[in-house]
Amino acid sequence: MTTVKTQSWKKMRFADFVDTEPKSTLKKDQEYPFIPMELVDGVSKYPTSYFKKKFTGGGTRFMDGDTIFARITPCLENGKIAQIKDLPENVGFGSTEFFVFRSKDGVSDKDFIYYLSRTDHVRSPAVKSMVGASGRQRANKTVIENLEILVPPLSEQHDISKILSVYDTLIENNTRRIHILEQMAQVIYAEYFATVAEAIVEKKKLPVGWKAENLYDVADIKMGYAFKANQFNEEQRGLRTVRIRDIPSGVATTYTTEEVNSSYLVKKGDFLIGMDGIFHMNHWQDEDALLVQRVCRVKPKSEKMRAYLALSLVKPVKHFEATLMGATVAHLGSRHLEEVFIAIPDSSFDQKLEYLNMFLDAKLQYSYQNQALRKTRDLLIPKLVTGEIAVK
Repeated sequence: MTTVKTQSWKKMRFADFVDTEPKSTLKKDQEYPFIPMELVDGVSKYPTSYFKKKFTGGGTRFMDGDTIFARITPCLENGKIAQIKDLPENVGFGSTEFFVFRSKDGVSDKDFIYYLSRTDHVRSPAVKSMVGASGRQRANKTVIENLEILVPPLSEQHDISKILSVYDTLIENNTRRIHILEQMAQVIYAEYFATVAEAIVEKKKLPVGWKAENLYDVADIKMGYAFKANQFNEEQRGLRTVRIRDIPSGVATTYTTEEVNSSYLVKKGDFLIGMDGIFHMNHWQDEDALLVQRVCRVKPKSEKMRAYLALSLVKPVKHFEATLMGATVAHLGSRHLEEVFIAIPDSSFDQKLEYLNMFLDAKLQYSYQNQALRKTRDLLIPKLVTGEIAVK
């Protein structure tokens, strides 16, 4: 690669380079893959998954290769942008809060469009164009369509996309390994521990040698610090913060320069629970960060319980999610966690607990690798797609 920008790049309107009104044919009352906003995590190239849903005429339609671009706050600010891939029958639909960008034959490369859409050159004007009621502001697509962009010839777009796609391919492969490790842990947990966990919920007698202990007796529980809204920033100034929206990806999207007691510090591998709405649970994967209000950190007091405790909390927390949900957002509080009891196995299960920890540690290592790959990719994206670094 060289730092000399090629003279063959040309200026174009975004709408002349990208099809911003693509057509996709879906038949009414048939089931298709559906991608809601929550399945775009803001850090992965592709949606984390999809589910089948009957198409009734609403929603945003798209095809494999299209880029979906969140148009509503705070999803746009959080970088909820993804490329569609591997849909059955090549077509699907999703949230109405997506714009859809498609490549034009002989003009634009689908992967280059995705990477270009992730840059501040496209995102910042989109954010600044937002209008509407507080909390429901939406970007003005006309502003995006009229953006003046500098683009390379199609062959160079392909070359740039190949370089960046190497990182995303490695990330995708690691993600598959993570899912396999999660499935292996689930199999062991289901075979040796799940039945006893059910017995605790149903208040039945436990097997000989087992005991039920309160969550607060087996783990240190820490609730987050109550930052004010103006104490956050998204310009990567200060220390990372862990907000509820960051839990699924394990990656920080906001920062703060406020000085907070070190007891609120979250380290890689710490297990977190979001305490509002959908109670997300995950191990933290980013660098050190500060625990924010409505996020809870759960640290097992025994090393051998690290993975087991996280798996044991899924059912009770999902129970709260189902029973607390009402007309308003459900809130999980410390008083709810005080109701949780954990089934503690006798020492004959220590080997199985160690297997669970091994799977967790391997999963986290792949997750950390993905974080490093994403950081390198995200440093390269703006330099390559704007020509600051040329590939020829």
